[in-house]
Amino acid sequence: MQAEIVALIEQHFELVETVIEKPIWVSDQYREAHNNAAGINVRYAIQTLEQGTVERWSIPGQTDVILATEVISVGKPYLQVVLGHTGTPGKAGTALMAGWRLYEADAAWRPRDAFAAVLDRYGVDIVAGDLVGRFIAHEFIENVGDEGFGMGFANFDESEGRAYSSSALFRRTAGGEPDELSWAYAIDDVAYADDVRRHRGLA
Repeated sequence: MQAEIVALIEQHFELVETVIEKPIWVSDQYREAHNNAAGINVRYAIQTLEQGTVERWSIPGQTDVILATEVISVGKPYLQVVLGHTGTPGKAGTALMAGWRLYEADAAWRPRDAFAAVLDRYGVDIVAGDLVGRFIAHEFIENVGDEGFGMGFANFDESEGRAYSSSALFRRTAGGEPDELSWAYAIDDVAYADDVRRHRGLA
């Protein structure tokens, strides 16, 4: 699945000049995900955006997605994977959106490979209209309705409060045209946190 997700990114988005727009600010989504799972300290996540290996992917008409990786060799080595957005309405700079520790990773992976590996290991199949997948790159969705985009899950039980984090870029189009959905994914925070604790010897 990792290779399939990488192929979707390369097919639908353009790799553009890497510029990290300042300031880097912390989104509410990052704070919530950091509380739910074994997240990355904000200071270290920002450091990865500033000093790590970085890719910037342009999403036409919406925003740019920043993927950054950095090898962390303290203790049991892992690949730190960070995701950010630019172009947030009303806010300048780069929003810190998500970050993960990826153990047993290939240090040669590009940021897109590492992000795809996160979804391969911990991702949840999401449902949007007739679409089901671990990663929805760019689709037009019919009949979203006045309440906006709603994302459901396939084979994931939320009934007992199982924690997850999700992200999707959504743009409503004019003139009755289908609405636009990009870069949508969801992470099983419990599975991710359990795996991090196991690798750190805390399980």
